[in-house]
Amino acid sequence: MMDHYSEQCAPLIDICIKDVKNKIDNINTFDISYNIDDIIKKAIYMSDLLDENKNIKYSFIGWNVFGITEVLDYIKNNINDINIEIDKKRKLKGLLKSSFILLLIYIKSKKSMYHPDSNYVNTNLKNNFYTLSYN
Repeated sequence: MMDHYSEQCAPLIDICIKDVKNKIDNINTFDISYNIDDIIKKAIYMSDLLDENKNIKYSFIGWNVFGITEVLDYIKNNINDINIEIDKKRKLKGLLKSSFILLLIYIKSKKSMYHPDSNYVNTNLKNNFYTLSYN
């Protein structure tokens, strides 16, 4: 019975992604909290499973026996690199957000400080202005 399956061609890449995703859900050893489809797609392209025409090299049985395990091994070996890349993006996004918020606070404080009715203008700047203008 297995001989007949070896003559069948491999499933399409979308079906392969679903197979690997189901396998990851069953294993549940990966700490992945982001878009798994992109990671699986990258793993399929990087683990040398495709031929020149972007089709899976293996037959149906070959995919189920060897292809899925190769993709899972690639994900296991490179999950730390993926986590580091995502952490860098998260930190950069946080840095940009905090810089923007601090800049807004700075601009708001400058506007309120030099407003004509503020305490700073009424006390310090007016006194200095009158003392400098009469000397």
